[in-house]
Amino acid sequence: MLFSADYRKKSVFLWYYSQIVVSLHKITSNTGDMKQDTKRIPYGRNDFVQIIEQNNYYVDKTMYLPALEDEAVNLFFIRPRRFGKSLFISMLRAYYDIKRKDKFDKLFGNLWIGSHPTENQGKYQVLFLDFSKIGGSIDQLEENFNAYCNECIDSFIETYQEYQPAP
Repeated sequence: MLFSADYRKKSVFLWYYSQIVVSLHKITSNTGDMKQDTKRIPYGRNDFVQIIEQNNYYVDKTMYLPALEDEAVNLFFIRPRRFGKSLFISMLRAYYDIKRKDKFDKLFGNLWIGSHPTENQGKYQVLFLDFSKIGGSIDQLEENFNAYCNECIDSFIETYQEYQPAP
């Protein structure tokens, strides 16, 4: 083996960190508050809306949205741990969610997609499932899974009730 596992981990971290440093976008705040202008690196956070609203650094990957729309219906995102998969999915949710259509300029105005929106922006009711929230022992897994899915579906129905056809 040419390189040790430890060396490969460090090199992947350094490569990823360099991508963050090279790709940082300044998302300015209109408040003029000095605290708002101080950016933080949102390590371990995966909520796009929260990251943008709290003026954190964000590596803009919105330029991939038109390419994703041209791809097949089913996509499978595989990347190593801590490579931003959940954050990317959260960004997709914010972009396509019909309930967030009116926040488009605030969330995406300073990103690439802000000046290149696609026709699908803000057109969909989004059912978001985060299976990392399902816990418990193996004996409780099915029960916890069903409870979580029921909770998500109930929340979906409540959130998008105004878009549902009348009975």
